[in-house]
Amino acid sequence: MSSIEISAIAFTFAFGGALLGMFIGPRLPKHHIDADTKEVVRLGMGLVGTIAGIALGLLISSAYSYYNKQTDELVQMSADVSSLGRLLQQYGPEASGVRESLRLSVERILAENWPNDRMEKKFSATAAPAADVYNQLRALAPQDDEHRVMKSEATSLLKSVVLMRSLLIEQSSTTVLRPLLYVMIFWLTAIFFSWGLFSSPNATAVTTFFVAALCVSGAILMILELYTPYSGWLRLSSAPLRLAYDSLGRQ
Repeated sequence: MSSIEISAIAFTFAFGGALLGMFIGPRLPKHHIDADTKEVVRLGMGLVGTIAGIALGLLISSAYSYYNKQTDELVQMSADVSSLGRLLQQYGPEASGVRESLRLSVERILAENWPNDRMEKKFSATAAPAADVYNQLRALAPQDDEHRVMKSEATSLLKSVVLMRSLLIEQSSTTVLRPLLYVMIFWLTAIFFSWGLFSSPNATAVTTFFVAALCVSGAILMILELYTPYSGWLRLSSAPLRLAYDSLGRQ
């Protein structure tokens, strides 16, 4: 299921639980809604609410940290690409083919991860893979010590870029545990049901439950979106990598 579908389910269960509680409450026997019973329900649901609040806060914090880490890694990879491009330019005309292959490899990454970005319409998904860059770089034959050092530095930078790219691909499969989200939805449903159980069925109460359910489902949506930085509504900006790509096109 998509993040929107899961958050919609959370909203439906939470708000539906409140409405169900408002429907059942007036029909319960008097001894089920006396002051002692209300106190027991308040204490029990207070405990559940505290646990749910802590868990939701930890999930948001974890998702935000993951999103920031992905942003930092993208910026680092873009910086390495720019440095590698400048180093190849300093190497001389012999490395112009390697530099062009690197540019095409970055073009491929942009096309794969930002296919709907209107600024990236010119990019082609059939551009050169990173393996071509590495093979061409290895084929360079430095004529002096200076070029040997430059080739060694370029190889190290390329390995760093490839490693970072592989890390981004592997981490893209990371997501929040779905069973944990489903337990969270169950907790929220129980809390909203207990609130509705002792609430009068009026417009103010219904509106309050609607807004509260919308807020908690929005929090769940944000958690899921933060774990998908290369898709969805909170997609990472392509600006750092696009700047690196533009620098590779300059002579």
